Amino acid sequence: MLAQAFEQLKPNDPTGRLRITLPESFSENWLSPMLVEFHLQYPDADLYLDPSNRDIDLVREDYDLAIRFGPTRDTVLEERVLFGDFVAPVCSPAFAGQQGLGPDVRSLKGIPLIHVTNRTKDPGWLDFRAWGDAFGFDRDHLNHGVRISKTGSGLQAAAAGQGLAICGIVEAFHALKAGSLILPFGPSMICQTKYAYRLLWARSRAKSNPRALFIEWITGRSDRFVSELDAYLASQGSRASG
Repeated sequence: MLAQAFEQLKPNDPTGRLRITLPESFSENWLSPMLVEFHLQYPDADLYLDPSNRDIDLVREDYDLAIRFGPTRDTVLEERVLFGDFVAPVCSPAFAGQQGLGPDVRSLKGIPLIHVTNRTKDPGWLDFRAWGDAFGFDRDHLNHGVRISKTGSGLQAAAAGQGLAICGIVEAFHALKAGSLILPFGPSMICQTKYAYRLLWARSRAKSNPRALFIEWITGRSDRFVSELDAYLASQGSRASG
């Protein structure tokens, strides 16, 4: 009630202003390349993104929306589930050819590995060791390589042919679709996460037209993304079987 009262005392925000907090990696690797679509549809929207892994309090802090990767919770927040994720190793096509990587490989001995650290607490998120265990890989060759704390840097290194990186397919999707990264072991060796990306907002915060427009846009874009991802994985399965 206090938060709602303070909201009513605030001066009206500029028309079109929208503040969103979201995970840094999600912003950099999934959302940012598509923001031009939003601006073309709503050129008057004043969008402010705060890529941060801090759980910002949407009731007390000055943010209209949040995108978070986590479990669904019964809170004072409204939420809409956007989509889940999958974990899999990725690399450049040239690297896969040079290293002889494919669905029949069961050892990563001598393969440069890129480990992305500082990850989510999702119990379904796998590192190389857990992923290798899930698919019967030689455990003696899953812990070597380079460790990078930022997902974008790990993906760039993999796309440059420097190694095999394990990551979320959501973060790698644009590069996978463009062909600079591939799933060398095919779509049958991916693992679904337990958490999902969710859009949240405070019930107490006054409704705004920019917020409604962004919710509508990202919900539609998320539905399209799920269809695009399903089509991509299906095409990779057909290619592997062919």
